[in-house]
Amino acid sequence: MVVTGDDQGWQEGGPGISGYGGKASKPNGNASRNAVQLQLSRIALVKTVDLDEVQLFVQSQYDDGPSDEGSLGIGEAHVSYRHRFDAKNRFKLRAGLLIPPVSLEHPDTAWSTLFTLTPSAINTWIGEEVRPLAFESQWIHDLRGFFPTTFTLALFSNNDPAGSILAWRGWALHDFQWRTGSNLPTQAIVPAKLAPDDLVVQPFKEIDGRPGVYGGVEVSSPEHWSIGLFHSDSLAPEDVFDDENEYTWRTRYTQLSLDYHPAWAPRLQLLSQFMWGNTWMGLDHSPGVNVDFEALYVLLSYRFDHQARLSLRWDEFKTNDLDSVGDDNDSKGEALTLAYLHPYKKHHLLGAEGVLIDNERRGNARDASDPDDDLLQIFYRLTF
Repeated sequence: MVVTGDDQGWQEGGPGISGYGGKASKPNGNASRNAVQLQLSRIALVKTVDLDEVQLFVQSQYDDGPSDEGSLGIGEAHVSYRHRFDAKNRFKLRAGLLIPPVSLEHPDTAWSTLFTLTPSAINTWIGEEVRPLAFESQWIHDLRGFFPTTFTLALFSNNDPAGSILAWRGWALHDFQWRTGSNLPTQAIVPAKLAPDDLVVQPFKEIDGRPGVYGGVEVSSPEHWSIGLFHSDSLAPEDVFDDENEYTWRTRYTQLSLDYHPAWAPRLQLLSQFMWGNTWMGLDHSPGVNVDFEALYVLLSYRFDHQARLSLRWDEFKTNDLDSVGDDNDSKGEALTLAYLHPYKKHHLLGAEGVLIDNERRGNARDASDPDDDLLQIFYRLTF
């Protein structure tokens, strides 16, 4: 059950950036009101086949998110190979449609969140646009027998327009995971000289015929902390577009992450991710879009004796428009999320969550630069 804010959400072209927006109270949509909704947010079916050192993985899913390509599709599908050389060295390969190892919030089945229902702005974007066809290798080395260190390197394709939603809409906070082949709606920004046709983007496409690359390193202690550095670059050439007038986007981003379990309070967990980058479309000397983006969250979670969790997260995020084209793509915001998740027996999860969002985007239509898009959710999740 969802209680929305007053303003319509980005799914319907409105200024709100949460998972569910308010309802239009007039036919032209110029006035909105809050609403109480019952939603079936997602059904996911995961199949894993283990063949000794080889594993096959497929995740199909249905959701009620906005899409003009249907609601059923593939979330991830890949084959992996794992081999242990000795006590200190392991090797892993993954190939297929996969989500890069960016999020600290999604360790559960079907890339589900563990601490809140709504992920951070960073991992909301990963679930929206970052789903490449990739060939990924990982080497895990136990450094000096005490600090396991993971090195990741990958080549990827079929994700050339990723980053465009950060320009056309900015950051958002929701738990939709876009399926391969589906279109992602944007907000109705004004003016919209270069906005895509029908105000939708197609993030899972190969346009330029050349791969991008991502890689990272993560160092951890056996029990208390891990620190990670991750970088991705689409390596897109300038001014390449397909027969649907969809451009390649040169999207580069870097992330620092921290996962900390203090020894003096083993039930506490602190998570933080800081991401910064740039997305670019058009000519090198005269881009149609040139937007810097960055986001940060800090999450503190407490686990009770009965495995229930109380989590508090603060997000800050912004985009900075650097091009000379008339579209105003500047935005900035922050959000506060409080969630309580209560597992019941083995298969059931009950919870409540409130998300308070303060977001400003000067390019929004209807002069709603600071929309009311707060959200309250009470939910039930079944896994089997």
